[in-house]
Amino acid sequence: MKKVILLVLCLPYMASAQIVQDFETGSIAVWTEGVQGRWKSDTYESLSGSCSLHHQFDNTTAGNDCIGIPLTDLHPESGYSSWSFLIRHGCDPSSSNKWAVYLMSDLNPISFSGTEPLNGFAVGVNLTGYDDTLRLWKISRNSPAIILSLPLNWQNDIGPDEPARLAAGRSTEGIWTLAAFDGNGNLIGEASAFDDELFLPGWFILNYTYTSSRDRLLWLDDLLIDGAFYKDTIPPDIIECNVM
Repeated sequence: MKKVILLVLCLPYMASAQIVQDFETGSIAVWTEGVQGRWKSDTYESLSGSCSLHHQFDNTTAGNDCIGIPLTDLHPESGYSSWSFLIRHGCDPSSSNKWAVYLMSDLNPISFSGTEPLNGFAVGVNLTGYDDTLRLWKISRNSPAIILSLPLNWQNDIGPDEPARLAAGRSTEGIWTLAAFDGNGNLIGEASAFDDELFLPGWFILNYTYTSSRDRLLWLDDLLIDGAFYKDTIPPDIIECNVM
């Protein structure tokens, strides 16, 4: 699969812009790990090109590891937002071996597994339950709710051997879409739904939960995040003031 180099066009006040990560440099310096040393960009069974982001920590016990990149100045309320990436889970999913990609998280990776409540939106398999269905979730104060489900079973329709490309989008009105493609680019499932709630976009985060025998089996590559990126320089106005 060939890499595509994408050019970003910048306008003075508000523009569509992109975050592009293909991991070909072998560096994850712009990423933040929940715990250092759990992830790397390497050539081992890469999904596209020479390198992919890969969970590489050989854990003697079960674990939960995350890594993220900041969504600096993303304003999903001001323009269409989209996310696209390749992902491969090298084992059959279960309630103990699962992954989630947080398209938007108000917590950074270091705070992700702490006691602070998380708000955001995630695409994943078995975020709760264990039916292996690919879903889009809204997480409000650590409480997940299903926005939409795709008519596919990850274990049966995708499996552990090949990557899938996932493409998600959100309109300013709150129309969410999610589509999944197999390794040959064939569409294998799509769905749409409405949810207009928003939280602080904050971070894009990849989270992996695994047993001790299923570490090092998650890859991500060719990440593209597109949307309205701009610095908000307009100060707040006082609308009303009441003396109690």
